[in-house]
Amino acid sequence: MAATAGIVSAALAVAGTAMSAYGRYRQGQAQQRQADFQGKMARRNARIAEQNAQMAEQEGREAKRIGYENAVRKRQETAQIIGSQRAVFGASGAQADQGAALDLALDTAEKGELDAFHLRRQGLDTDYNKRLEAWNFREQATGQQLQ
Repeated sequence: MAATAGIVSAALAVAGTAMSAYGRYRQGQAQQRQADFQGKMARRNARIAEQNAQMAEQEGREAKRIGYENAVRKRQETAQIIGSQRAVFGASGAQADQGAALDLALDTAEKGELDAFHLRRQGLDTDYNKRLEAWNFREQATGQQLQ
């Protein structure tokens, strides 16, 4: 009877060890699935971050172009205003290139050029900020890939 109890005890110990080993095996599989999923999500997030970076760069280029076009438009508008001022002075018989008429034209040109400069600067600033945003997205993508 003692031998039977020893055999049963040994069998239970073997069964317990086998169940424990199977549990560790299943736990390892679950951890592997979780790691695979996290890797897949990290790659997906990295792709999204790169797409966001490309969009930010495109927005920056567009803002830079718009700033340039607005500055050109402002200079043309200023030239038209100066032309109208000269026409008014000329129609009244005054010299358009002397005295108050010249001062007015120079003042208008200065203000127009400052406005054009600010429009251009605004486009360049937006471009710079968008390039920084793109850099940040790429850093985020790199961080995602390292996980």
